[in-house]
Amino acid sequence: MAVQPVVYGEGERPPRGDYARANDDYTCAQNWAAYTAQDHDTYHRLYQRQTAQLSGLACSAFIEALPRLGAKERIPRFEDVNDALYQATRWQIVAVPGLIPEEAFFALLAQRKFPVTDWIRTPRSSSTSSNPTCFTTSTGTCPCCSIRTSPTTCRTTAKGD
Repeated sequence: MAVQPVVYGEGERPPRGDYARANDDYTCAQNWAAYTAQDHDTYHRLYQRQTAQLSGLACSAFIEALPRLGAKERIPRFEDVNDALYQATRWQIVAVPGLIPEEAFFALLAQRKFPVTDWIRTPRSSSTSSNPTCFTTSTGTCPCCSIRTSPTTCRTTAKGD
C-alpha cells in the first residue's frame, strides 16, 4: 500500500521521494544500486566539506564515530551502517522516501530505528537542502546515534517515558 507524502507549511515545490514504494510504516528499501556515479561524487564532495569543518565544532565522540559508520567516498549502504550502529548502541537506520508524519517517525524511534531518507541532493543544490537527505542524516544523525547517551534520550522521548 502506498502512503501519502508529508508536507509541512506552504510551498511551491512538491515533496521529494517516491512514496509509492513505502510500506505502511513509511519504511522502504534503500535501492543502493540506483545511485549514479554523480550521486556518489556529490556525497563524497559534501562529506569532504563537512568533515573539514568539524574540528572545534563537534565533540570528539562525534568526530571519532563518523568514519566508523560508512564510506566517505560513496553513499554508504544502510546495512553496513547498521552493522556498526547496532554493535555500538543497538540502534539501526531504516530508509524512508522523504519526510514522514510525526507519529510514524516517533514509532520508529521507539523501536530503535532512525528514519533516513535515501535520496541525495543534486550537485546544483549541494550547498543546501530544505529536506533531509541520506548525506545529512548519515553524517549528522548517525554519529550521534552511535554515542551511547544520545540514542537512549531519543528512544525515551519517542516512547514518552
